[in-house]
Amino acid sequence: MVRRIIEKVPDKVLKNDLEKYRHRAIELGATDSKVITIDMVVIKEAVRAKCIFPLCNRYGSNANCPPCAPGLEFVREVVSGFRGFNLTKEKLSFSLGIGPVF
Repeated sequence: MVRRIIEKVPDKVLKNDLEKYRHRAIELGATDSKVITIDMVVIKEAVRAKCIFPLCNRYGSNANCPPCAPGLEFVREVVSGFRGFNLTKEKLSFSLGIGPVF
């Protein structure tokens, strides 16, 4: 179904769309998919600290890792512009040795 783009999608339509995308992700092979509402999202400094103590071997290696990653206030501002999204998981099997070196 094709719809005209509108500035604010009604809550009922958004909920139905997110549920449809969740089912489609699983049909396409995702291990799991959940509808997440913005009130479920918590942005904490502790997550960033996990990259620093102990220092991860990926620290500073790309745009997604501290200190290159956007600041938490910026992330909070961006996230506040959304009402919901789908979080999709796919189980992969590989070994790259990603993570902190102990």
